[in-house]
Amino acid sequence: MTVRDENYFTEKYGLTRTHSDVLAAAKVVAPGRTLDLGCGNGRNSLYLAANGYDVTAWDKNPASMANLERIKAA
Repeated sequence: MTVRDENYFTEKYGLTRTHSDVLAAAKVVAPGRTLDLGCGNGRNSLYLAANGYDVTAWDKNPASMANLERIKAA
């Protein structure tokens, strides 16, 4: 995945913007393994993965997980 800015997935897939806390943390925390529990449709997970983080995302809502898998496969 190439590096994407915070608006890429918002515009392409209609997701809400990457959370400001995630954007702030990504500026000071080097890419590494990341766990996103309650990831919803994956807005934060997608941003982090696109910027070099090894993300494991999980949500209890099967529809959210299916949507995230669809986006990842695109």
